[in-house]
Amino acid sequence: MGGLVLDREFFHMRCCAHILNLVVMDGLRELTYSITSIHNTIRFVRSSPQSQAKFKECIEFGGISSYNLVFPNVSIRWNSTYIMLETIENFQLAFKKVEFED
Repeated sequence: MGGLVLDREFFHMRCCAHILNLVVMDGLRELTYSITSIHNTIRFVRSSPQSQAKFKECIEFGGISSYNLVFPNVSIRWNSTYIMLETIENFQLAFKKVEFED
């Protein structure tokens, strides 16, 4: 049995991680419309220097003091969706102002 790392000791861990990833991705599938809308909004805000400047104005107007920037999620990494949703929560007021002014 010399072909596997550590004689199969961690063989099932990779399977568990893969199963967890499949479960999370399946759960996120039900939120596809909302996640896609948020993703597209972030892409719009980051699409040009003018959009970024306008978003920064909205952040300042809202009195938001967050050092985290908003980044769109990456479809192959479910934790990036979590990070995107967690970060965007701080910028809700700024996004509402961008929507109102656009």
